[in-house]
Amino acid sequence: VVVVNPNNPTGTAVSREDLLKIVKKAKNNNIAVLHDEAYFEFSGITAKDLIDDFDNLLITRTLSKQFGIASLRAGYVLSQEENIKELLKIRGPYDVNMFAKTAILIALDDVDYARNYIKEVMEKSKPKLEEFFRENNVKFWKSSANFLLIKPNDQKRALEVLESEGILVRPKEGPDNESLIRVSIGTLKDTERFIKAYSKLLNI
Repeated sequence: VVVVNPNNPTGTAVSREDLLKIVKKAKNNNIAVLHDEAYFEFSGITAKDLIDDFDNLLITRTLSKQFGIASLRAGYVLSQEENIKELLKIRGPYDVNMFAKTAILIALDDVDYARNYIKEVMEKSKPKLEEFFRENNVKFWKSSANFLLIKPNDQKRALEVLESEGILVRPKEGPDNESLIRVSIGTLKDTERFIKAYSKLLNI
C-alpha cells in the first residue's frame, strides 16, 4: 500500500488517525505500507515515530524539494533495521551517481539556507498566493505542501500566458475532467512575479 502524504498534485493530507488505521490494518494482513514523505520539510507530516511499532512501515523522502536538486534522484528510506538490510540486498551498485553525491554534500553544508527558504515559502509566499486567489475568486485546493492546485477559467490560455512570462506550471486533469494547473511555490519574489503574470488572465 502506497500513501503519498501530502498528496501530489492536490496537496491534501491524510490525517494521523486515518494513517494509523491503514498501517494497523495492513500489518494485520501482512501487507507493507510505503509512506511517501517527499514534501515532509514543507508539511511537517511524518510517520517516523511509528517505525518502532510497525515492521511493515517504510518511509521514503527526497532531497530534491528542500535543496532544489530535482532530477538528481537523491533520497533515502526510513524503516526498521531488518527492512533496510533486505533493501540493501537488491540495491544497485551505481544507484546514486557522483554528481548527485557531490550536490548532496554541498547542500548539507548549508542546511540553514534550505530552512530559511522553506520558511519563506510556507510563511510568506504561500499565504500571499492563497490570498491573491481568494480575492480574485480563483478556485484552489487547500494544500499542506509547497504547491497549489488551481482551476483557471481557460487552462490553455493560462499556460500560454504564463509561459510567455517565463513561468512553467504543470497542467493537470481533475476527477471530473476539470482542466487544472499545479503551481509550485517559490520565493516571495517568484510569487510576486507569478501574481503579476496571472493578473493578466484576470484583466487586473
